Amino acid sequence: MWPAIALVGYFCAALSKIIDKGLLTGTIPDPRVYTFWTGVLSSFVVIFAFYDFSILSPQIAGYALVSGLAFGASLFCFYSALRRFEVSRVVPLFVGIAPFTTIALSAEILGEQVGAWNAGVFALLIVGGVLLAWEGRGQALFSALLGGLTFAAALGLSTHFVFARLVFNHTSFINGLVWTRLGLILFALLLFLIPSARRIIRTTKTPAPRGVALFGINKIVGAVALFLINLALAHASVSLVHALGSFEYLFAFLLAGILSRVLPEYEAEDFSRGALMAKMGGIAALGLASYLLFFA
Repeated sequence: MWPAIALVGYFCAALSKIIDKGLLTGTIPDPRVYTFWTGVLSSFVVIFAFYDFSILSPQIAGYALVSGLAFGASLFCFYSALRRFEVSRVVPLFVGIAPFTTIALSAEILGEQVGAWNAGVFALLIVGGVLLAWEGRGQALFSALLGGLTFAAALGLSTHFVFARLVFNHTSFINGLVWTRLGLILFALLLFLIPSARRIIRTTKTPAPRGVALFGINKIVGAVALFLINLALAHASVSLVHALGSFEYLFAFLLAGILSRVLPEYEAEDFSRGALMAKMGGIAALGLASYLLFFA
């Protein structure tokens, strides 16, 4: 069932990113503040320690902290990109880069190899993601800042996944999750120690109650996404779980399309003939990959 668990996780992740974009362009516009409070709210995971917690060896505890710190760095870079650029540019570029950084780190650190069958599924997932990311509006397809921030975010997330898998190999899933969240909390604290970041965190006005509620709900959705993706990660290939992230852009595309119809001020997706044909091809590729994962 790990592919189904991962897909539900990526749907939640897509929904969270759509809300992130809205909050970053209005309610909480500074990525440092947004990342700090995301890390602070992650402390709620510590309640799972009452259910399952044990002390790890120094080496495995170090892996857990690296995983959490890398995730915090990934969030900061991703939020910075999302603050400056459109969702329809950030998410597909992120989804396209992340599987390759993951497969490189998995092979180097975990010794994980992708067999011929899984390689075919992996290729279909990547092709589907690329087609879904097709832009037909003639806008600039590359920005050095966008490329740098997105690559750093993808590398950080890949590092998080790979080191989390190392942790899960030596302890239970819940215990490993708690330890990796400690690393994210540590990242938030380190961010607060930077004078410029601390100043902006302290001086940022508290959003209206509606904005605070939306931020809280969104962090719950994001936490569910991360929980499910990590659960799939604990039972399957890191590379394949991350390659399924191509579905995240499909979900983001569909959700953004719905929102652009319901909320006129929301950025509309490209529904031109060429873009729709490419996206249909992407959906077909993802559908075939799903069939191979679930039924073949």
